[in-house]
Amino acid sequence: MRYLKLTNWSSKNFATTQLLVERLKNFPIQTLVLEIKKCIFYSGDDEWTEQFSLEGTFHHLKSVKIRNLMGCQNELKFLEFLVKNFMFLKKIVIRAASISSKYQENELINFTDKLQLLSKAFPNVGISFISKKGLNEL
Repeated sequence: MRYLKLTNWSSKNFATTQLLVERLKNFPIQTLVLEIKKCIFYSGDDEWTEQFSLEGTFHHLKSVKIRNLMGCQNELKFLEFLVKNFMFLKKIVIRAASISSKYQENELINFTDKLQLLSKAFPNVGISFISKKGLNEL
């Protein structure tokens, strides 16, 4: 299995995230595509990333595509998890969801600011962010 596409993925759902991490650990998946169905906006720290410890360096995952990103903290934590644990990850392409409220717009702006910091911390990973305003290479 070199390509994995998950539709209706929720970063808040511990079970689906745990299953995804297990697949990434145990199969030589090179391309991961996630279509997000929902995201819970909150400012608390997320504990699930601490429970997914990966030992060793994983060489197989090279590209990630995320569709319908909403800008919540869980999504950022998952991206941080990927760039920290998959050393040969080269490309992340993110397409933002349609924004329906001012709150979501502010969350997405805040998210892109944090994403830029992540991009600077891991310059070996090319991160592209696509929104209604166009493409941003971070």
